[in-house]
Amino acid sequence: MLAAILKHSRYFIANRSHVNNPEFTAGRDEISARFYEGVAAGTVMIGEAPRTDEFKRQFDWPDAVIHLPFDSPDIADILAGLNGDPGRMQAVRVNNVREAARRHDWLYRIRAVFDVLGLAPTESMAVRAGRLDQIASKA
Repeated sequence: MLAAILKHSRYFIANRSHVNNPEFTAGRDEISARFYEGVAAGTVMIGEAPRTDEFKRQFDWPDAVIHLPFDSPDIADILAGLNGDPGRMQAVRVNNVREAARRHDWLYRIRAVFDVLGLAPTESMAVRAGRLDQIASKA
């Protein structure tokens, strides 16, 4: 249901976990699930991304998240600027879908487990990999 809503949304606010409650994380930045959900749905994500090397490694393409300070007083101006560049917004959506299909599907996590255990991928995994290649190619 979330994916269906996101596909019809212009923007998706995604912030590092507990951005509004820094005491909870004791100064550590964490990657929220919203980032994975947002890229998979092909949204234009805006917000404060985690300031970690791991986040930079996993979301290293241009405009994966467009920086928007938390509680930004000039959000209307920022959104007007983004709305004025539809080509960039379309490129962000396409790149996010492509990169999600290439990097962030559960297939890649289970493959890592299979590799550690020395197990061969299953036929279903191969079918899923083919489908993800199709999605990435069409994006």
